[in-house]
Amino acid sequence: MALHTGLNAIWYVGPSLSDSSDSIIFSNSLRSEWPVTVGTQIGDTLPETALGTRTWNGWAAVDGSNRSYTQNAPRTTVKVSSYAGLSASRTNGRTTLNARVVRYATDYYKNIPYAGETGVIQYRPVGGSTWTGLKNVVADSQGRSSYTYATSQTREYRVAYNETTYIWGTNSPVRTS
Repeated sequence: MALHTGLNAIWYVGPSLSDSSDSIIFSNSLRSEWPVTVGTQIGDTLPETALGTRTWNGWAAVDGSNRSYTQNAPRTTVKVSSYAGLSASRTNGRTTLNARVVRYATDYYKNIPYAGETGVIQYRPVGGSTWTGLKNVVADSQGRSSYTYATSQTREYRVAYNETTYIWGTNSPVRTS
């Protein structure tokens, strides 16, 4: 952060500013914006931002008094989102947990089933704070998985999916059964 007002700086991604894939200009401000568009459709005015992690390089930074500053090299990760749902029910001492997971697909401009994704159903005592793994599940072609087991305890449940290179992980809402 500059000690004086009137900061002007440029960050870029790539081997040099002239060969950069992305850039950000700070003009008399400590903040700037970098437009991100993922899954753009034909006719959109901004190009689609590539998924993945990029490291920003500093090209120049000077303040209003023309003092030069060194810059750090922050990293920005762009991924698509995923969402999980869970229902829990109990019948005759058996608890059934039905999960569904979807992810955003940039090729289709919408959420689709997250087929083949592995998650873990977790439980904790009602009001507890520590989650315990109960069962690993794999989503079918519709993004669904199910698990039924015998228990006499009322518990809170969720299903957790890890992040991948291009997709953020997600946890379902907590359900009690």
